[in-house]
Amino acid sequence: MKITFRKCPHCGYRYPVKKFLGTILFKRVNQIWDCHSCGKAIKLQRARHILVLALQMMWLLAVLMYKNNNTAKFEGFFIYLVALLVGYVGLSFLNGFSEA
Repeated sequence: MKITFRKCPHCGYRYPVKKFLGTILFKRVNQIWDCHSCGKAIKLQRARHILVLALQMMWLLAVLMYKNNNTAKFEGFFIYLVALLVGYVGLSFLNGFSEA
């Protein structure tokens, strides 16, 4: 299987990280939009997006379990927030596009 992270399925344009995150983080699964390079319709790959959401939920649960044990101090709460943000954004990179 060819890895197609951050690439348009039509023209092969690889989205820069900032533009990719802006596109992925605020889109619904069924939403269709145009490629920034070729202008053809693309959408998120449904199966991959569901997998990413499941991984993000597991990450959230793991971080919440850590939080319940280690947030008596401010440092523990700060680590909790950083871990939550890094995990959510990092797992978002596993999303990919498909033809609409």
